[in-house]
Amino acid sequence: MERSTDGTSDGLDDADRAGSAGPDTACEPGAADRRDWIEHRRGDGELVGWMRPEGDGFVVIDLLGRPMSDVVDWLAAEELLEERGLGYLAEPFMLEGARTHGGSEAGARPLRVRITEVDTTRIRVKKDDFGAIDAPLLEYTLDWPAPPELRPIRPDERHVWP
Repeated sequence: MERSTDGTSDGLDDADRAGSAGPDTACEPGAADRRDWIEHRRGDGELVGWMRPEGDGFVVIDLLGRPMSDVVDWLAAEELLEERGLGYLAEPFMLEGARTHGGSEAGARPLRVRITEVDTTRIRVKKDDFGAIDAPLLEYTLDWPAPPELRPIRPDERHVWP
């Protein structure tokens, strides 16, 4: 990760990112090279994910580079991507191990974040400020595919103020 816009460290060290794959690499051990993946786009041309060939079928991969399915046939893969769409990118996520305002990573609580940008080289997130215009901007840059430290928010965390 990079430094946040307020000059503090992002909280994850090189060891946390060592296993992350970059563009045109495997998403998980033994996965096919991304050049073999088949893009799936909505009717308006917007990319919603990929279908990674595996055996006689496909594994669905979302825009965060994470597998969404076991091996399924072509039609099921397309349906899964259409059903998932892009809405999940607007949902809050939790970032484990992030330091805020120069604090220590030890005992750090997960930080509630929002995704601001995704491509196949990086994922940018910002601390969820719940729309407050006077809140300091705290951003983090993550490798793609998304590291395990970025996870969907759990139902019991829905109303947690960062």
